[in-house]
Amino acid sequence: MDEHCLLSVERAVGFGREEGWLAATWRELGRKRPLLLALAMHDLGKGFVEDHSVLGARMAREAAARLGLPADEAEIIEFLVLRHLAMAHLAFRRDVGDDSIVVGFACDVGSPEVLRMLTLLTAADVAAVGPGTWTKWKADLLGDLHFRTLGHLDGESPAGGAERARRALAELLADRPGDDPVVPIARRLPDSFLRDTPPARIVEELGRLVRLPADGIFALARWQPETATVAVSVGTRESVVPGIFHRVTGALTSQRLEILAADIHTLADGLVIDHFTVHDPDFAGAPPAERLADITAAIRGSLRADQPPQFTRRWNPFAPQVGAAGRFPTRVLFDNESSRTDTILEVFAHDAPGLLYGVAKAIFDAGLSVKAAKIGTHLDQVVDAFHVVDRTGGKVTDPAALAAVRLAIEAVVAPVTAPG
Repeated sequence: MDEHCLLSVERAVGFGREEGWLAATWRELGRKRPLLLALAMHDLGKGFVEDHSVLGARMAREAAARLGLPADEAEIIEFLVLRHLAMAHLAFRRDVGDDSIVVGFACDVGSPEVLRMLTLLTAADVAAVGPGTWTKWKADLLGDLHFRTLGHLDGESPAGGAERARRALAELLADRPGDDPVVPIARRLPDSFLRDTPPARIVEELGRLVRLPADGIFALARWQPETATVAVSVGTRESVVPGIFHRVTGALTSQRLEILAADIHTLADGLVIDHFTVHDPDFAGAPPAERLADITAAIRGSLRADQPPQFTRRWNPFAPQVGAAGRFPTRVLFDNESSRTDTILEVFAHDAPGLLYGVAKAIFDAGLSVKAAKIGTHLDQVVDAFHVVDRTGGKVTDPAALAAVRLAIEAVVAPVTAPG
C-alpha cells in the first residue's frame, strides 16, 4: 500500500505533462498540496478490521495536525481520503445520466476545487494499480462525471447540456417539412438520449427508425477511436419482440465481445433505440468492416430467434481455472437511495460465458425493465450494475419482489459459473 500510494502521487504529477482534460484539470488546480498529501495517505488504513477509508481519514486528520496545516487544507485532505472511492464507484458502476445521482454527488463534494482534486485522485489511484488498469474508456467515464458535476457546481442545471443538444438538434432539423416523421419524435426525446448522443447521430438513427417496416430492426456498429471501443446502436419497436435488452446482450456476448455499458431509450409511439459500448478483445485496434458486419448480423438474428444464443464455454482451454474454494460467493444488492427514479441492482459473481445474458434474462422474466447498465470485470470477478424499474416505471420497493429477483438471479448464476 505504501508503494501504491507513492506511485499514485507520481501518476498525478505526471498528468500535468500530458495532453487532454486531466492535464487541464491539473493546471486549473490552484492548491496541489492537499491532493498530493491525500494521495500519499489514501490507502494507509488498509489491513485493519475497520473500513480503510474511515480509518485512513482519521490518520490523515492526525497527520495534518502534526504537519501544522491550515484547517481548511486539513479538512480537504480528510474528505479526500474518506471519499477516495466514491467517484470511481459512481463513474464506473452508476448511470450518471441520472440527474439525481449527479446532484447528490455535487452536494457531497461542495466546490469545483475539491471536485478537481477528487477527480485527479481517482484517476491517479486507478492508474497506480498496475499496467493497463487506466484505459481510455475509464478516462471517458470519469470525465463525463467530472464535467456533469462541475456544471452543477458552477451554477448550470444538470439539464443544461441536454438543452444545448436540443437546440443543436432543432437547427439540424430546421429545414425539414412539418410532416417529416423525425421532427415530432426529436422534439420529445428524453434528456438522457440528448446528452449522450451527438445531434448528427440522433438524426441518422431516428431517420432509420421511422423508415423501418412494422417488423423491422436496424443495427449499427461503429469504431470509437477516442475510447478504443465499439458503439452499437439497435433500433426497433417494442411490439416487434419482447426482451430486447437481454437478446442483444446475448448476441454481443456470443460474438466474444465484452459489454461495458448500455443505455436503453424508449421513445414516442413505442419506438426503441438501445446503445451499447463494447470492447472487442479479438482486435488490438479498429475491427475490420467484416467484423462489424458480423456483430450487426448476430444482433438481428438474436432479435428474430426463438432459441437463446450459444456461448463459447472456454475460449482458451489451456487457461488456469479457478477452483470453487477460490471463488467469491454471488451477491445481489439493491440500492433505492442513490437515484430518485430507479432501483439500482448490483450483481457480484465469478465471470463466465453467458453470465450477463442469464442475469439480463432473469431481470426481464421478473417483470423489470433495464434503463441503463454498467458492466465491470475485475480479473475473474464481475460487478454488473443495472438501473431498473417495474412495470409502472417506478422503483422496486416491495421486499417480497426484491427477494424474488435476488433468488432468480442467484439461481441463474449458479449453473453458469459452476466449474467445468
